[in-house]
Amino acid sequence: MGSVEEVSPGIFLLQVPSPLEEMPISSSYLIQGEGGLVLIDPGYPSRATEGLLKEVLVPYGTTPITVLLTHGHVDHYGAAGFLQRSYGARIMVHERDREKVLLGAVQELEMRRQQVQRHWRLLGLGEEIDEIWEGLEAFRRLYARVREVDPLPQGELELYGLRFRVIPTPGHTSGSCSFYEEGRKVLFSGDTLLPPEMETWLSGPAFGERGAGLGDYLKALGRLEGLEVSEVLPGHGPPFSDVRGRVREVILRCRRHGAELLESLGRPCTAAQLARELDPEARGFRGLLLTGEVFGLLEELRGRGEVTSTAVDGTLWWRRT
Repeated sequence: MGSVEEVSPGIFLLQVPSPLEEMPISSSYLIQGEGGLVLIDPGYPSRATEGLLKEVLVPYGTTPITVLLTHGHVDHYGAAGFLQRSYGARIMVHERDREKVLLGAVQELEMRRQQVQRHWRLLGLGEEIDEIWEGLEAFRRLYARVREVDPLPQGELELYGLRFRVIPTPGHTSGSCSFYEEGRKVLFSGDTLLPPEMETWLSGPAFGERGAGLGDYLKALGRLEGLEVSEVLPGHGPPFSDVRGRVREVILRCRRHGAELLESLGRPCTAAQLARELDPEARGFRGLLLTGEVFGLLEELRGRGEVTSTAVDGTLWWRRT
């Protein structure tokens, strides 16, 4: 089952439940242009998604379709392969996330498995590493082949009379982008800026991905904060309108968590130990994401001279300066 809702004139929100119980519903957006359609983040690869897309696209016949991806995670790009095979859709993503889409995000991690696991040991993860790696297997099963992916241009992108500003917003992944549709002043934020009940996790601190650290993310939020936005259409959750207020909330949350970490650093700790203190129930993949968040905050605090780190046998130990 899925749903379709017109959230702005000529913009339709498509939602299909996740095939994985632990993953949230993703939001896809269909935009009507002059003689063509733009589909942003078509969602999970599943029969339910394909069924909804077929139903929605019936009235448009052979109208050209361009798929814009905010980033290279399967809950956003998974159905792109179906659209390419069945409708000849053109697929576009930032160059830095292109390999994730062509190979599959988990397969891309496999290619750099040694580097990723070395990074996890740097965070202070030990016995959990095998458990986390096994947990990625569910995501591997969701992969759907995409044959060709074009890189997004920098700056302006015009499609079927629609003008988008392509805004690099690294953090969630190094190639994350947001799309600003200037005519309606609508921002498609992907996973960079989510509604108040949801938070963005960052690939860099969790998976050792360059160009996706907390500092990169905070700069990206600054780019969004200055836009004149009537509505934010995120990759998960309901639309919202107060982009500046939401950006400020995210930044204040980071500062608050940074202050909490400083209070815990009266003795040397690893990022993993600090994460377990914050949430003893966070294990497996969820524990990795929390550990990555802690690591990103620690790196920011180190940049401000408030903490120092020492490497011992491949693991970083942190303490207050």
